[in-house]
Amino acid sequence: MTRSDNPTKPSVYTARVDGRDVAAVSAASRREATELKREAWFLEELACKKDKDGRPLWDGAAHISFQLAEPIHLVRYNEALKEAVARAKPQSGDLFIAWFP
Repeated sequence: MTRSDNPTKPSVYTARVDGRDVAAVSAASRREATELKREAWFLEELACKKDKDGRPLWDGAAHISFQLAEPIHLVRYNEALKEAVARAKPQSGDLFIAWFP
């Protein structure tokens, strides 16, 4: 059984725009993570967030894909989640996205 096959523990997936890692999100499956591509609020966030050079993470047309996160992305996701929890009290079931500028 792979990490993504375990229904009791979500896995972390990396969102990629034209091959560039832009975010990480926890989801029950790759299919569930991929559903974010159909969410207007997610696409708006991608278009509004900037990379380190000041360019939008998504230009409105580039291909978006999701893959099981590599160890470095798991670390970045967990660090960002800890910081977010320290600042606020997320509700159980809230979707957390770690953005990679």
